[in-house]
Amino acid sequence: MRDDPGCYRLLDLGCGNARYLAPCLRQSPPALYEGVDLSEAALDETRGYLADLPGSAVTLTQGDLLEAVETINKIWDVIFTGFAVHHLTAADKARFFQAVGRCLAEKGWLILAGR
Repeated sequence: MRDDPGCYRLLDLGCGNARYLAPCLRQSPPALYEGVDLSEAALDETRGYLADLPGSAVTLTQGDLLEAVETINKIWDVIFTGFAVHHLTAADKARFFQAVGRCLAEKGWLILAGR
């Protein structure tokens, strides 16, 4: 858990329906949550899982995670991606990490869950 609950901004790339992340976010809600996923159906489910997130602004965007992280003009305290980056080619993984480095806060966290 971060030392600044409620004061951090979280970008969730390839968020799916956020079912597993939602309970963690209720424990330490971000000021801003932005989820990006290719599936509009998954984003519809995300709305339900994050509907009761206290004090958080929630934005959901349908799109590609690599394209999103390369074009976002915000600085994030936490960038999370679960079981999505392994789908990228080696060249696209390099692009991903370069883009993350550009938009992650100085003391920010990149959290990867995968196989």
